[in-house]
Amino acid sequence: MGAKIAAFILTLVVNILAAMVGFVMLIIALNGQNESDAAYGMAVYGILAFLIMFTMATLAAVLVHFLLKREFRGWTAAFMSIIVFSIVGFVLIAICIVIGVGITEYLRINY
Repeated sequence: MGAKIAAFILTLVVNILAAMVGFVMLIIALNGQNESDAAYGMAVYGILAFLIMFTMATLAAVLVHFLLKREFRGWTAAFMSIIVFSIVGFVLIAICIVIGVGITEYLRINY
């Protein structure tokens, strides 16, 4: 049980840090855009990043559960799941940045 909780919390912390860095990158990417258009892109990024953070943390705990069933040690299972879902979270947050910029550009051009 401790390995699952540790994997959940550590994966959540890593993904929160990735989302914060991603938000700074999004703000830099939206530099010069109209504030009313950029607000929608930042809102979409925030919602998607929030969903990704908790989904990756939950999936890390689930993976630990399955690895423990296959008789891995607790720390090994937690370490593997933290690494895997932190990397997946980084990639998905990078995709969220592109989505946020895309929504802002779409609103700027069409409205």
